[in-house]
Amino acid sequence: MKIYNYYDKTDGNFVVILGFFDCIHIGHVALIEKGINIAENLKITPVVFTYSNNPAEVLGKSVGQVLTYKERLVKLEKHLINAVISCNFDMFYATHSGEKFLNKLFENFSVKAVVCGYDYTYGKNASCNAEDLKRYCEMRKIPCYIQKEIKSDGRRVSTTLIKEYLSVGDIKNANMLLGEPYFVIGTVVRGRQDGRKIGFPTANVLFPKDKFQIKKGVYKTRVRVQGEEYKAITNYGSQPTFNEDSIVLESHIKGFDRDIYGEEITVVFDDYIRDIVRFYDTGNLVKQLKKDMECLDD
Repeated sequence: MKIYNYYDKTDGNFVVILGFFDCIHIGHVALIEKGINIAENLKITPVVFTYSNNPAEVLGKSVGQVLTYKERLVKLEKHLINAVISCNFDMFYATHSGEKFLNKLFENFSVKAVVCGYDYTYGKNASCNAEDLKRYCEMRKIPCYIQKEIKSDGRRVSTTLIKEYLSVGDIKNANMLLGEPYFVIGTVVRGRQDGRKIGFPTANVLFPKDKFQIKKGVYKTRVRVQGEEYKAITNYGSQPTFNEDSIVLESHIKGFDRDIYGEEITVVFDDYIRDIVRFYDTGNLVKQLKKDMECLDD
């Protein structure tokens, strides 16, 4: 993945795909595919504009991102995007008018076409929209393509709707709108070894602080580690049976017992199994975990 800095002058000709791409849902994918097709016809590079941090957090409005910046880059690569224009959103940038934002973009990049969604906004206080962008491009005699709204079951596909599904554990509907399963990338850290003591060792990762908080519970997942994929059950939340209130993301990987501390893994969420329950003895907890594991064979 080639990462260009928004503030640096860059060689080459580009089709620029504009947006934040917080989660990269099926609407974003349609937008990206349109940009790629245009770039292929022009024989130039498609490039996605995105932020390296969370603008809402800078503005004090954040409820977390569905995908972290790193996860976003991974997903963009899956959709054949090999270059991004990365911008750090800070209070200085937040004061830019829409025209100033575009002037800097066109000054530093040889933009031959622009693609955005119908609801795209930019500039200070999101004061400019897709139609403003189209007029700006017309002034520069550059084509601007606006992707139409996409609906699923009569509802507008949006990051807000996906967050709504994730917040109640409706992973299947969230995954449908995402176009692929929701996932978390993290590094395995040492936990309290409680799972190992009862025959269910877990790979614990720190849930990214800037990531949207999904519903706490036990999930049917897959864990990708060292180039391989394994079935797993994953607990997201506290561990009341062990009087542990801190939030953890811990996965018991079926048929896996290697030391992977310090390894980066990807936890892929397929379904919600159950709520977190306090068991007053570990025997009942083990029975429940064995029952949870049966879900992996469905």
